[in-house]
Amino acid sequence: MLLPQKKHDDLKARSSKKSPVKLSNFQMDLKSNTVLMDNKVRIDATEVSFAPKEIPQTNNIASLSGVHFQQLITIKAKVTKISGTKKVTTANGEKCKAECFLSDPPGTITLTLWEDKINEVSEGKTYTFHNVRVIKEYKSDKLALGTTMHDCTVSEAEDFIESLPQSVELPDSFTTTEAKVEVIGLLTFGKYLSCLQCHKKVADGSFTAKIIKCGNCNLTQKRDKCIKNCFAQVKVSQDDNQFTVTFFQEQIKKVFNILQRPQTLDEEKITEALLDASILKIKYDNKSKIINEVSPYII
Repeated sequence: MLLPQKKHDDLKARSSKKSPVKLSNFQMDLKSNTVLMDNKVRIDATEVSFAPKEIPQTNNIASLSGVHFQQLITIKAKVTKISGTKKVTTANGEKCKAECFLSDPPGTITLTLWEDKINEVSEGKTYTFHNVRVIKEYKSDKLALGTTMHDCTVSEAEDFIESLPQSVELPDSFTTTEAKVEVIGLLTFGKYLSCLQCHKKVADGSFTAKIIKCGNCNLTQKRDKCIKNCFAQVKVSQDDNQFTVTFFQEQIKKVFNILQRPQTLDEEKITEALLDASILKIKYDNKSKIINEVSPYII
């Protein structure tokens, strides 16, 4: 049911006394089987011939198909995966946002976490989420959940005894993070050779002075014909947070393109380019911290 606060308080008081009521002047959403009430609804005392029946206070994921869009609910679920945090511009300014994947015995669903709620959950733990809103995924009719800016609480709960659904293939937002960062220094720089056929790194012990055999595809090739590559482990800063990411050759080339400088494998010139790049927009893998996309940050 969706109803104004005053009506909500009235029904809550009657519920605590187990007093039967008669409702009139309401609307019915037949698609979701939801009673819609506003200030016009009438709540009158009445008599009934059946005993009161307790309704569970906590939903499960399967039951959400019968819940009205934008309704606030309470649900118990296990957090099986959390995405990286990113900053988005909202009507109330810039906010931190992350997504987590929830599971309970009947099903799975995505929950959007905002601001301080991001740090209140951990992967692998079970929680009861109070006052989360039923929403729809972006550009989809698929149901999802979202924490509200106010009145939403998260409390740790006991694990489920029943088995949970197997994890599905996760979208990019769960495995990668986008960030605008400033390069503050280089930690490590290295060069290596890659196979002409499979482009995998050739192990140091797999070659003599002139001949190399790839340990991945077994191609034997001339050392001077192999692809020359480099990488740099770089300390970056995002607001007050510092962390380390790895640039490989393709992303270093993009930095040179951004600065309109000629490509090179020279360590000094690569160091200068990364430090001169100012603010960059990067996308990196959450586990390996390897950058797979880099572009100039445009304000």
